[in-house]
Parts: sequence; structure tokens; C-alpha cells
Amino acid sequence: KIIINNPILFDASCSGIQHLSALTRELDTAIQTNLVSLPNSEDIPNDFYNYACNIVQKEIDIYDNLNISKIKLNRKLIKKSVMTIPYNITQYGVIQQMIDNFTEVYILNKKVYQVSADLTKDNNCIYLSKSEVRELGILVYNCLIDNIPSLRDLSKYLDDIISILLKLNLPVVWITPAGLKISLSTIEYEKTRTRSSLIPYGKPVTISIPTKKLNVKKIKSSFMPNLIHSLDASNIHLLCNNLKDSNIPLYTIHDCFATTPNKMILVENKVKTSLIEIYFKDRNYL
Repeated sequence: KIIINNPILFDASCSGIQHLSALTRELDTAIQTNLVSLPNSEDIPNDFYNYACNIVQKEIDIYDNLNISKIKLNRKLIKKSVMTIPYNITQYGVIQQMIDNFTEVYILNKKVYQVSADLTKDNNCIYLSKSEVRELGILVYNCLIDNIPSLRDLSKYLDDIISILLKLNLPVVWITPAGLKISLSTIEYEKTRTRSSLIPYGKPVTISIPTKKLNVKKIKSSFMPNLIHSLDASNIHLLCNNLKDSNIPLYTIHDCFATTPNKMILVENKVKTSLIEIYFKDRNYL
């Protein structure tokens, strides 16, 4: 009966993977990210990060490198890699994320990476060489990609379309579910060194001059992050439209939503309604 004005928050369960599972209709991933709940299932949300962690751990347990097989993953170590899979993270990117979780030390003037005791099965620190960290990163990357097959297929499909557009030197354009037109048209720049004739002893200056050629590498690497963020933004736009006559306080940060406690159930339902509008109302957005 008491009105509490301090906001409470809730956020999506790995929203990037949610969007991809909705786009591709991959049921297992949709269940693990709480996009779909099975009939008669317990009312306990799934944790996709723990799910992914368990998948990778099974591969580590049978890996033929003794050092790597001693590693005991946790949710925190794997979370960043899982979050960035929808954004086309590369093998190199996952390797760098693994390195960030370890401590760089030198043994007999040789650089190695210390894995803390809480990340090992016997609670003793182990030391990985650079090549072993690389092996671990590739193992994690392959596990995550192979267990979301529709993500691999979707990425190839979109990459092929983008390749055709870029060969024609055309920007990548899409319209979000909220009606916003986005044009991804990053251009290449040519660098020119020049010197001012007014300052004879001045240092030369490098100037970047825009060309008419699209930057293929940057457009390809940035498309998926931009697409996913545009879908998150669309969910918020549709949510605001659904709430416009209700006088409910709301603020959002990416895939996180906040309101006062007495209004949270309504906001949560409207968030779900907005997602349904994007993917399931008339036809699949893809």
C-alpha cells in the first residue's frame, strides 16, 4: 500500500543472442535466453552464460593439453565472449578476452600467463604459454559458434549480401522495426602529408582526405553490432509508444528497463509485447 518512488530495474537475458534466436527461430537458444518458456517448466529463468560455460567446460575436460584441461571456467570468465558473439567477434578477439582474465608474468625471462587458483580444478595456479592461451581462445570460440549453428548461417547470409552491395560500392541500408532508416556508409580516407607555406619551419601535418570509396573492412565488421543495437533501440521505441498514454515513469539503458516497483509488472509485459511486434506479430523481421 506504500508508494515507493525509487526505481527498480530489470534487463534482458543476453539480448544480442535473444535477437538472433528470434531472427532465426532457433528454439534451443530461445529457451536458454528466456525468449521462450516450455510448458510446465519451473518459473526459474535460464542463464545463457552458465549454459555456454558448461558447454565449453565439457570440451576443456577432454582436451588433450594437460594445462588447459586443468582449467575450471566460471560465468565471469566466459561472459564477455558470449556477449560479443552476436557482434561478429573473431577468434583473435576471444583470445584477447582470455588474456585479459589472466596475469602476465615472466618465468626464466619467458612471458607466460598465470591462471589464478579459483580458475583451476585443483585450486593451484597454473601457467599457460602464449600458444596455449591461443588454443584456449580458439576452443572457446569454436564451442560458442558450433553450438549456435543458426548464428553461423545468418552471419554468412548477411555477409554475402553485404559483399554484393560493396562490390557495387553501395551503402548497406536497412529500416528498423520502428521505422528508422539506417545507412552504413563508412568511407575510406587517403592520408596526405603537407606543410604550410606560411610557416617555413613548421612541422608537416598529416591530413585525412575522404574518398568516394566505401571502407569494406569497417562496414563488414561493424554491421552486426549496429544491427543488434538498432533492434534494441526499436524495442525501446515501440515500448515508449505502447506506454505513451499510461503516464508510467520509465528510463532505459540499452536492454535495461527501470520504473517504480508498482508499475514494473506492466512495463515488463509491454517490453514483451514490443518484442512480439518486432518478430512474431505479422512476419519475421528478417
